[in-house]
Parts: sequence; C-alpha cells; structure tokens
Amino acid sequence: MQWTAIAPPQENFMRILSIVLISCFFLASCETIKGVGRDVEDAGEAIDDSIDDE
Repeated sequence: MQWTAIAPPQENFMRILSIVLISCFFLASCETIKGVGRDVEDAGEAIDDSIDDE
C-alpha cells in the first residue's frame, strides 16, 4: 500500500506534536514580552517620578 494523499500515521503525529509545541512556545513568549513591557514601563515611571522630585 502506498501513501499518496495521506501522510503515514507517525508523520502526522510528529506534525501535530510540532504544531502544539510551537504554539505553546509562542504563547509563553507573548506572556514574557508582556512582563518585560510592564517592567520597562514601571522603570520609566520611576525615572519620571525621581526627576519630578528633584
């Protein structure tokens, strides 16, 4: 039996696993970038506050 239109089951599993892992890494990196953005914003506000105090 030859596979013409459908990939072998193991290849399908690896493809699905790859998509799931890439999606998880993407979602985790988005959350990390949000955290960095909040830290930079907080640092900027702290600098503004220190300049205003002087």
